[in-house]
Amino acid sequence: MNRSTIFLAAAGLLATSAPAIAQPLPDPEAVRLVRHLADCLIRASRPRVDNFISGGTPSPDSDKFLRLLDDGCLPEGHPPVDARLVRGALFEALYNRDFPRATPADFAGRPALAAPEGGVNPPLDASLIRFGECIARAAPADAHRLVTAAPGGAEESSAIGALSPRLAPCMQQGLRVTFSAPMLRGVVAEALYKLSRGAARTAAR
Repeated sequence: MNRSTIFLAAAGLLATSAPAIAQPLPDPEAVRLVRHLADCLIRASRPRVDNFISGGTPSPDSDKFLRLLDDGCLPEGHPPVDARLVRGALFEALYNRDFPRATPADFAGRPALAAPEGGVNPPLDASLIRFGECIARAAPADAHRLVTAAPGGAEESSAIGALSPRLAPCMQQGLRVTFSAPMLRGVVAEALYKLSRGAARTAAR
């Protein structure tokens, strides 16, 4: 299996009736740029980050996304950045900051995650959070390995290989997605971060 691009499609439904996304494989430099952006934004503008990730993925020309980028974290003349990759990179960076070591043994006791509200494609955002949540609940240790691995390295490939049997069973009927590795990381990171944060809050009570 090509570890860089993972294709999953639910059969039997027309593409026009299903939440869909086909994402080309990002250039490694674009991945580095987005990861740098996420780390910088979390250090410099956490309230703006929290506002951005509280809803669904906005359109690339939305005020919400453009305000996020207008914070001195990107070099002048930078290439366009993808809003969905930025969202995923932010959740990766937050997870690696707050939960860098062991994950809970499982999330069986955690309630289902709420679907993000708003955004340019709410059905897709809702389907992706269900997909990421299914993976995080089914294999939290391997999900943790994926989100904490260096991008493009052997550990990332190993984690994707370990998770690959979980991917198709976690795909909701009607969801048609071409996942690049960075997108898969971001989708899993969002669910893993939200589940881990909820578990930590419960344990602190």
